[in-house]
Amino acid sequence: MTREEVKGIIKKLRDAYGNKIEITNESLNIWCDCLKDCNNKFMPEAVRRYISNNEYPPTIASIMKCYKEVDAEYRDMHRKVMYEYESGIECYLGEKHGKEDFKAFSEYIRTFESYSDKIRAASEFRHQCIAKMRDIEHKASIGENTEVPSLVEFINDLKKKEA
Repeated sequence: MTREEVKGIIKKLRDAYGNKIEITNESLNIWCDCLKDCNNKFMPEAVRRYISNNEYPPTIASIMKCYKEVDAEYRDMHRKVMYEYESGIECYLGEKHGKEDFKAFSEYIRTFESYSDKIRAASEFRHQCIAKMRDIEHKASIGENTEVPSLVEFINDLKKKEA
């Protein structure tokens, strides 16, 4: 995190805890040094969780503990989402997929707010891929002419269903 991002975190903590937080230039340097390797993407959520669950101002260690929990949850969610994506792709296209397919999937997943909604959407994506391929295989088995839509078209159709 940058010095400015750390200042923003401290401002939020001061807003929540009032005069209970004293920050000198030296203490700001310590906070910056300890938080320098943190991703600012997760720190606001860690601070929000800390404030929501504690009546006293945090130590750097207690903020880091919340940060590590948020980071671990994100990594777990990301792993689950990627598993669902790869499973769905395998059913839908075999090994033939590229950057545009992944980009469309990523944009679709970003439309969901919570981790659980992202995982649910990824799981639904996999199930929809399986269902679509079964439908196409069934139509082909009874002699109907079938065309497999591109994965990007398929994902756009899923977006429309969600809306």
